[in-house]
Amino acid sequence: MTPTVAATTIEGMCLLAVLCNAKRFGVSRSTALLIALSCLPVPVVIIATRPIFAFDLAGPIVLSMVHATNPRVTSSARGLAVTYGMGLVLWPLFATILATAVLNEHSSLADCAVFFLRSCFAVGAFVWAHRTAASPRSTSTISFVAIPTLFWFVYAIAGIMQYLGVLDTNVFWAYHDPANQRNVTTGFMAMDAPQISVWATFGAAWALWLSETAKGWLRWLLLCMPSTSIILCICVASRYGLVGSCLATLLTSAVVIRGRSGMTRLAFAAVVIAALIPFASQYWDVLPLEQKQHIETKFAILAAIRSPSEALDARDSSTQFLIQYISSNPLRLVVGSGIATECDAGCEVRTYAEGDFIRVLWAGGLVALLSYLAILAMLVRRAITTMHSTTRKCVKHTPALLLVSTFLCLVYSVGQFNLFTNFEFNMPIYYVLWLVIGALYAGGGDAPLTQCKPVAARQRSARLTQSQRPLLIGPLC
Repeated sequence: MTPTVAATTIEGMCLLAVLCNAKRFGVSRSTALLIALSCLPVPVVIIATRPIFAFDLAGPIVLSMVHATNPRVTSSARGLAVTYGMGLVLWPLFATILATAVLNEHSSLADCAVFFLRSCFAVGAFVWAHRTAASPRSTSTISFVAIPTLFWFVYAIAGIMQYLGVLDTNVFWAYHDPANQRNVTTGFMAMDAPQISVWATFGAAWALWLSETAKGWLRWLLLCMPSTSIILCICVASRYGLVGSCLATLLTSAVVIRGRSGMTRLAFAAVVIAALIPFASQYWDVLPLEQKQHIETKFAILAAIRSPSEALDARDSSTQFLIQYISSNPLRLVVGSGIATECDAGCEVRTYAEGDFIRVLWAGGLVALLSYLAILAMLVRRAITTMHSTTRKCVKHTPALLLVSTFLCLVYSVGQFNLFTNFEFNMPIYYVLWLVIGALYAGGGDAPLTQCKPVAARQRSARLTQSQRPLLIGPLC
């Protein structure tokens, strides 16, 4: 079985499972289908070396559904969408025109078109998820988190099976490296290390968040996800993924998980990690020598880091030279150098970077960078404001996850692709992040509290006389 057939089969099984259980997720089949399509990493078709993904084809449908959904988007969400569209889409495209005319940069009309369309689809996904989760009859906030977590769980199993030698799903390097020089240990399910690290980090946070409301065996299964993410990041030698997964686990545990039952679940997660150590030791013994050296070299660099500057150099030693190069030209610094103008090799200064902050600075200058920081500030403000709202206690864990997710986006934007980059190394997790953030943005503040029975009882009791009111004992949620 070829890697493409194996990965596509696994995708199809996940897609079928989501559609058959759409009611259990609390959404319609069309909504479940669109969320699921954003989680499919195997390209549908490759056009002129540019892979086209399933959600790229579904993007126009999402944009049309933005106008079909009933609830009106809130002013804060509208402001975020406008800020992204103006500062991170239209401005970098304007900078592209200016840079090619004045700075002699070279770009591609096709790359700019793909960037524009995917950015529009991402904004549409955010608004659609926000409206869908904010619907008065909606219970779908959790679904926008649960469905991607389900896909990551299945993909993680596929990754483990690949590293055990059971199957090969490394589609990414199957068409990027036909000679198989990087072998099957560099990625799985059509994803390379950058996508896997983002999936692993956010998957760990989402799984712990879902364990707060899950019951029975599903709760304990979700608690195994952080340890699985950590192990897979080690297997693909992703330093950012390892640090991110550990950070996501600690942050989510501190902010979301509360009470005695929460401590019990954290203890269970610790036991799972401890139980996996002997298995990991045996697996390490049978690894090929070349792969062992690759992993050891990567993490030896991580262990030697003593300062933030050393961390940036370890990630990409050309970053400091790129910043100096941008700062030396006022036009580049303020306006930017445009989309698809990076030079990876064979140039005087390497202008290719993997951190979204640097990529935004290169593409749109300080104007775009300030817009990106403003978006992160809007997400943080939304989460903190909602968490301190006295009337939103029953959904307080939702803005808590929004806060954790925003902080993880901030961490990843320093040295990894995140909410701006939308070429294949960051697809389709780029769409998934915007869908989840859109749902959390609504679920914590605009979603009604009909699911919280004590609050509903309090509202009903407000219409009774003082003598008729029932006595509410204990916390409201």
